[in-house]
Order: sequence, then structure tokens, then C-alpha cells
Amino acid sequence: MNFKGIISFVLLVLGINLSFSIGVHKCEVENGVIDLSKGIQNKNEVIKLCGEWEFYPNQFIGIDEYKSNKNLKPVIKHIPSFWTKEEFKNNKKGTGFGTYHLLIIVNQDTKLHGLAFFDIFSSYRLFADNELIAAVGVPAKTKKSYYPELRNVFKVFRSDNDSVHVFVQVSNFSHRLGGITKTPILGTYSAIRSIEKQLLMSDIFCISILFISAFMFFVLYIFMKREYAYLLFALYSFIAFISLFVINILHIFSFTHLSFNAVIKIQYITIYLMISTLLLYIYYLYPLKSEKIRVFIICAINLLLVALSAVLPVYLLSWVIHYSKFIITLTIVYGVFYAINILKRKEEMSWIMIVGLSLITITSSVDLYMSTHYLQLANSVSRIGILLFILSQIFLLLKKFVDTQNQLEKLTKDLKHINNNLEKIVNSRTQKLKSQKLNLEDQRRQLKKIVKTKNKLFSIIGHDLRSPIGIANMYADTMLEDKTLKSKQHEMLKFISDSSSAALHLLNNLLMWGKSETGTVIYRPTYFDIQELFVESINQFKGAMEAKDLKFTINSENQIIFADRFMIFMVVNNVLSNAVKFSEPGKIIKATIHNIIIRKRKNVVIQIEDEGVGMSPELIETVLKTNEYISQRGTKNEKGSGLGLKICRDFIKQNNGKFNILSEKGKGTTIEIIIPVKIWD
Repeated sequence: MNFKGIISFVLLVLGINLSFSIGVHKCEVENGVIDLSKGIQNKNEVIKLCGEWEFYPNQFIGIDEYKSNKNLKPVIKHIPSFWTKEEFKNNKKGTGFGTYHLLIIVNQDTKLHGLAFFDIFSSYRLFADNELIAAVGVPAKTKKSYYPELRNVFKVFRSDNDSVHVFVQVSNFSHRLGGITKTPILGTYSAIRSIEKQLLMSDIFCISILFISAFMFFVLYIFMKREYAYLLFALYSFIAFISLFVINILHIFSFTHLSFNAVIKIQYITIYLMISTLLLYIYYLYPLKSEKIRVFIICAINLLLVALSAVLPVYLLSWVIHYSKFIITLTIVYGVFYAINILKRKEEMSWIMIVGLSLITITSSVDLYMSTHYLQLANSVSRIGILLFILSQIFLLLKKFVDTQNQLEKLTKDLKHINNNLEKIVNSRTQKLKSQKLNLEDQRRQLKKIVKTKNKLFSIIGHDLRSPIGIANMYADTMLEDKTLKSKQHEMLKFISDSSSAALHLLNNLLMWGKSETGTVIYRPTYFDIQELFVESINQFKGAMEAKDLKFTINSENQIIFADRFMIFMVVNNVLSNAVKFSEPGKIIKATIHNIIIRKRKNVVIQIEDEGVGMSPELIETVLKTNEYISQRGTKNEKGSGLGLKICRDFIKQNNGKFNILSEKGKGTTIEIIIPVKIWD
């Protein structure tokens, strides 16, 4: 079948539904009689038997009793309508039993007639004169004896006379809507059979569309698991399929049978489930985060109604559905509000969703209104709306699926292009990395050679240079003690002693600096007396201090500290060396050792103060915070390497201490060393 054929078939099915749901004829029945003596002009035309029927409450009567009992007094009951509590005293509203009667004056040229009855709650027997032509359930005068059932009836009867008495014996003890609530139809044999076939074809077409839709989008969800809209639409279609199949189709099959209670419960449960899944479907297709809580609250309320529908008796449930129309209306209004927000956001293909929602909203509203007024239109128009909505959403989801596939193909092509470019970039980078690796290998070899040279240099400094210079210094100091030396000799030996001492100090600093930079100085803390260390260090500078007539004082408690003695010794040596170097003759060098508490912890503070030339703030900043080396000459033109204070800073840091410089240009310098005291083990 081509596309035009499918469209034509859909329009045909919709036309069938509309013609039998909306094509309302003028009611023909007056005072329990309908006159068809002139016949039905069109053999395919049907007459709606709405109007004034005779009704006998609390009585089951047939034609014999009707003709023989002159005391029967019927009430005029409008069809369609439901039973009121006043008609059946001592009964719950809508429950009871009774007999409807209609006299049909027929044309004798037409012998076969057809009748169609829809949704009579909850059981009835249909008679044409004395002939029982249909029985739905078991009508009875008591609830214990009766059996409810719900299905449509299309029956044909023969009339040999010019009139036919139609009796409908109805009983209801299960539902609030007792009586004939939908208009029966009368027509020729062919017209009634045609309606039956067309309605069946319409139902089969609708459930086929719903089942295919449910199956197709469930399969799509399996392959696209994160697309919850597909799953929810599949559930919505499947629930609608179950509802239509159970109510309109299942009773046709002789091997199946559902009770009246089951059919009613399924009908109500599917209504609430369809509302919930429809709302969730719209939310996941066009999510509005600001509406998430409202959507889930409405769905939770409907699921609560589902639970009530499963456990409540049908009679109470029929009242629940009556009052829950407010919730259904509220959900419809909220759906319209949600659709307006979608439209404002100008979401892609949202107009299709708006059209589909409009159709289902309008048709559901019509059904809601008509069910309140008990007209034939009830529960028929919404089915058309659902079908149109399903078709519109199939188109929408398939369009989105196709768009997604097209985007995926485009992304695949783009990804392939990016991969090709990435391969080129990777190849280029690989070549560069290979080249860099070769350069690194050359640099590594050169660095290895430099390190070897540096180690050789430090070896020379540590042994080949320091040892002979130390011996020369020792011999010079020994010879200076000789009192027979002439003045010129004494001066020359003094120069040799000072120069060798300075050179030895420089070599020691160079060696310590090298080890510090390469990380080969090992931190070995121990307990020792800091005052003894000062005495040992100051003895090395006696000659230099005497030459400048410098005095040294120390103010100290006996302090035992836990630190690397060699490192602290080197620090004190360098600080005292600088103090001697930059002090003017005749000045005093002071050393102070005392305790302070910092953050509840005991610390030893060592301060070495001179009255020398001082340091500028820029020079202090350079020494404490940079790795630059600045060399200055002393007051007697003594040479320096600029390494001493750097070594001090690094060694104190390794001992977890702090190294500070307090100085002012021309007013001397104070070196402050703070070392934490370790509790004696």
C-alpha cells in the first residue's frame, strides 16, 4: 500500500469513528413509542433510540405480563440516562433492577431488523416480543444472584407483525451508573451488521497501530537506552493498546473471559497510567528542569489513583473516577501550560507535539464533558484523539530519530576527518619527539661529562688544594711564633698565613656549596653544646681578630641542642668570618644564645652581632630570597665569594630552623638563627 493509500485508510477509520460518535440524530422515541411504519428511507441509515422510554423500576416484566396486567404503571425514563437513588428506595445510588420497554411500529415490508446496545451497567436481557435475542451477564433481583458483564451487543430479530415490543431487563449492584447510559441503535439487518464490522475494523486498526507503535519504540529504546522518551512513548502506546483490547476486542474471543470487575479496573487503571506516562514522555522529550517537581508530583498522584483502582471495590471505584475528573482536568490544564512553555523555547519540531497535545486535550475534554451528561459521544472521541496523537508522535519521534542518525553520520565523518588530522599531528609530534630524544641523549651525555668534571673539580678542591693550603697555613702560623724573625720576614709570613687562611675558608665554602647543591650533604642530627661549638669556631679567627684588634663576647646559658653539628659549625664559621671581615678595627663582635617560646614550643635563638659596614635592604632581599651570589670585599680589602650566607641559609633550613638578617647600612649586622629544641630522649 502506497502513502496515499495509508492516508486514505486512516481517514476512512477516523470517518467511521466520527460518523457513529458525533453524527447525533434527533431523538425519535416519544412516550415509549417510535413510529417506523413508513420504513427507513435509506437501508444503510440507523435510528438512534434516544428519547422517552417506559421504565418499570424494581420489576422484571415480559410481553405476557405487559399485556395481561393492566395495573402496570411505568415511569417515563429518558434514554440515555442513569438511575437515581429516588427511583430505588433503600438502595445505593445507581443500584437496583428494572425493565425498559419500547414499542416499535415497523413497516411490514421489512422483516429483519437489527439492534445495537452499548455499555449497559451491569447485566441485562434483551427481548423482542417473546424472543430472547441477547443476554449479557445474569440480571437478577438481588446482588447475590446476579452476575455483571460488560460488552456491546449487535443482534438481528424478525418481525412478522406491524409492531415489536422491546424489553430490556437490567440489574446493577456493582457500579454507580446503573441503567442504559448510551443510546441504542435500530436499523436494517445490513446496516447493523455493517456498523458492527466497521466498528470492529476500526478497533482492530487502532489496536494494531498502538501495538506496532509500542513494539517499534521499545525496540528503539533497547538500542538507544538513554532515550527515555522512546520507552515512555512505547509504554503509553502499550497501555492504550491494553485498554482498547480489553474493553472492545477481548470479549469477541470465545476462549477468553474477563469479569466485569476486572474490565472496569483495567479501564480505570489504564486511564491513570496513560496520563502519567504521557506527562513523563513530554517531560523527557522536551525537559524543563523548573517543572520537574510538578511533573513528578502529578505522576505520583495518578499512581496513587492506580493503587486505589487495584484495591477498591468497583462501586467505590466508580465514585473515585467521578471525583478524580478534577485531577484529570488539572493534568490537562498543566499539559497545556507545559506545551506553551515548550513553544516559547522554540524547541525543534515542538509544533508537532503541540498539535498532538491539542488533539488529545480537546477530545479528552469533550469526553469528560459528555460522560457527565451521559451522551452517546462519551468515551469515543478521546479514542480518535489518542489515535491522532499516536500518529503525530510516531512522525515526531521518527523524525527525531532520523535527525539523530543524520547527525551521527555527520559526527562520524567529522570524527574520521579529525582522526586523519590527528594521525598526521601524532606522526609529526612523534618525529619531533624522536628528534628531541636524540637531543636529550646528547645533552645527557654532555651533562654526564660535566658532572664527571664537576666531581673531579670537587675532588681536587677537597684533597689536592685544601690539603697543601692547610699545611702552608699551619707552617706559616708556626713560624710566626719564632721571635728571631726580622720585621720583613714576619710581615711576609703574616701575609702568607692570612692569605692561606682565607683560601682555606673559601675552599671549604666551595666544597660545602657543591655538596649542598648536589644534595650529597647528609643530615645527621645529634645532641651537642652550642657554646662549646662557638669556642671551637672562634679559635680559628684569633689571628684575624688580633690583626684588627677585634674583641669577641658571648652571653649564653649552657644550651644543648639537637641538630647537625657539622652544619651548625659551618654556619657559625661563615657568620663569624663575615663579622670579622666587615668590622672596623677596634670593634666588638657579640654572640648571644637564649631561649624563646614560639607556638608553645621551645626554640634556641643564636644572635651574632657586629659593628661593621652593614647591609642594604636590597642585599638582604637577595641573600634571603634569591639564588644570586654577590661578593663584597672586607674593611681591609678581604676577598669574599658570596657563598657563605647562602650556605648558612640552606643548612639552617635543613635543620628545620629559620635564618634572619637584621642590618642597616653603616650600623652593623645581626644574624639571627632560630632552631627548635628537641625534647631529650
